[in-house]
Amino acid sequence: MRSYLQRHVLELAVIQFCSYFLLTLNYRAVAEVNYLGTLWSDILVALLTFSSIKRVAAAETHAERIGYVIGGILGAQVALFLSTFLF
Repeated sequence: MRSYLQRHVLELAVIQFCSYFLLTLNYRAVAEVNYLGTLWSDILVALLTFSSIKRVAAAETHAERIGYVIGGILGAQVALFLSTFLF
């Protein structure tokens, strides 16, 4: 049970990390009027959102919710840092 919970917490954290990473890159691409960057980040956000809806909806424990939040925070921070080199 514990390994399942740990795996699920990590899975949610990675999903949210990727989501916020892509959204942050998308905002930067829009701000820089980068059409290609906006196109690809929009596509990736849509694919990730569509494929992760059931996983996120199934989160029931506080640990899963905390993993989800921490993943989002880290994803946005890493994307802000890396996007300074991309755009």
